[in-house]
Amino acid sequence: LTLAADASDVNARKFRRTMTKEIPPTICKDKRHLTMLRSGVRYEYRYRGKDGKEIATIGVGLSDCN
Repeated sequence: LTLAADASDVNARKFRRTMTKEIPPTICKDKRHLTMLRSGVRYEYRYRGKDGKEIATIGVGLSDCN
């Protein structure tokens, strides 16, 4: 996903920390996603600034579903 800001304008550590808390619960509560996770799929979200530079990559696997 591309954000509306340049990567240098984003606090990557804070962004990663926040998104690591936000994404897994959303993925894990969806029945279709949970079925895929149980089949061994791992979801990966890559965030880039509008300048194309990477900000963070957030991965979600079955072990992230508590």
